[in-house]
Amino acid sequence: MTVQLQHRDAHGLFFQIAYTLSKEIDDINERYNGRGGVIVDPNNLRRSRGLAEYDRPHFLNVNYIYQLPFGPGHTVFGTGLTSKIIANWQLGCYSLWKRCAHCYHRSW
Repeated sequence: MTVQLQHRDAHGLFFQIAYTLSKEIDDINERYNGRGGVIVDPNNLRRSRGLAEYDRPHFLNVNYIYQLPFGPGHTVFGTGLTSKIIANWQLGCYSLWKRCAHCYHRSW
């Protein structure tokens, strides 16, 4: 399940927030018993069914872009050579938070 919110502001601000809730199920924890997973019955792999090692149940993504108020059409440096050099600059940020059974990670 994914929920997403977007907003565009008339003053040059755009932001987006997205949240994903999921569950990954696998027959064998790491294929062929690679990282300590146990195969209960080699003839019936469904007996080894459970949460996958790569399960990420919570995933939050936040990003924004801000159009800097410089250059043509703005009050600051609206004319001249400086306006052409600094026109259309943007400031942006991307943040990601994820939660799993054995980790909690946040990146900026």
